[in-house]
Amino acid sequence: MALKDKLTPFHERLDPESTFYKHYMQKQDVEKLIEIVKDKAAEDSQVLSNVALRLGPKPKEEEMEEQDPTNQMQCGLDLINNI
Repeated sequence: MALKDKLTPFHERLDPESTFYKHYMQKQDVEKLIEIVKDKAAEDSQVLSNVALRLGPKPKEEEMEEQDPTNQMQCGLDLINNI
C-alpha cells in the first residue's frame, strides 16, 4: 500500500472537491493551453515564412505591366495549391 501511495501522483490523492485540487488542476490546464498556443504560433510563423520566401520580392510596376494577366492568375493559383 505504501508503494502504491508513493507511485500515485499527489494531486490524485487529494479530494476532488478541495480548493487546492481545483486550483492545481486549473493551473495544469492553463499550462497545457499555453504550450499548445506556443506550438501553434511557431507552426504558423514557419508557414508564413515559407509563403514569404515563395512570393519573393515584388516586381517593379513596369515589369507587371509587361506580364500577361492570365499568367499572373496561374502563378497565384500555383502558390495556393502548393501551400
